[in-house]
Amino acid sequence: QPVNVTEDGLLFGNLVATAAKDCRDTPPWVVDLLLDNFQLPTEHVIEPFAGRGRFVRGLIERGYSTTAVEVRPEMKPLLERYPEADIHIGTWAKYLYGMKKANVDFSRVSLVSNPPFSIAWQMVRLCRAANFRCIVFLLTLNFLASKKRRKWWRANRPTDLKILSRRPSYVESGATDARDYAFYIWERGRPPLWIDFLLPQD
Repeated sequence: QPVNVTEDGLLFGNLVATAAKDCRDTPPWVVDLLLDNFQLPTEHVIEPFAGRGRFVRGLIERGYSTTAVEVRPEMKPLLERYPEADIHIGTWAKYLYGMKKANVDFSRVSLVSNPPFSIAWQMVRLCRAANFRCIVFLLTLNFLASKKRRKWWRANRPTDLKILSRRPSYVESGATDARDYAFYIWERGRPPLWIDFLLPQD
């Protein structure tokens, strides 16, 4: 069952997504493109929505101490192909709650993931509130353009935005959707990008 997590006065529940539209495997070239062009600032990296282990594979190959968290038990055999990884089957909220109770130093941990879009905003808020050293999420560019999130964005600008000039495909045919993607990066201790969010007067 999803577990509510309280962090710095913020309450989040039901941070779990298992619908087919929310469980998309990141193409290997996207994983490699990020990890070949961005050095994570911590030795320990967690993938909170590990799926088949695309990011897990890339992280291990580059020498990171890697933890894979995945809610779907049927993914466990696929993740076990990477014995170097610490594998946890269950919700991210429950795992994060366990880390908090164990007094883990979040400033020594980074996150890398392609999170379910339906809970992406809540994930960013929760993980930033927990003060992870670095958060790297693959999201659509239109994640920036939202009237509802405008005020929040102004207070939570990313430190880096790595835009994919080629659209990834999430289907066997190789077809792509009409959306563009980018890696949004929030790294503690670095100045945010200056991004302005304009809204016309009603």
